[in-house]
Amino acid sequence: MTIRCHNMITLGNFVMSANCLLQDIVFPVARLFDVKNSAVINIEPSANCLSIGDKVWLASQTIVLGNSSVGEASVLGVGSVCIDRKINNSHLAVGNPISSSISIERIEKMVGI
Repeated sequence: MTIRCHNMITLGNFVMSANCLLQDIVFPVARLFDVKNSAVINIEPSANCLSIGDKVWLASQTIVLGNSSVGEASVLGVGSVCIDRKINNSHLAVGNPISSSISIERIEKMVGI
């Protein structure tokens, strides 16, 4: 797991992950080069908090970016990108970017568990 923190990232207990990125800021390097004036421009980056609850599973190559919150006992699918999203407790979320999530209880009912 790679963590890039500019402001605050909160990790709960028993978080399982594999090759993931947690980053509370979209562009950690805030220096631009002005070609016209041959000058470096420093920009103050804006970071948002990021929170991962207890018993969360971040599957392989998941990216969680600033202003996101992943609730307790939730799962983010392989290759999912979570940016500016709130994932409720006990939900499965997938996609690049994540657009919606489904309750794990509902999935259990669908498959007859």
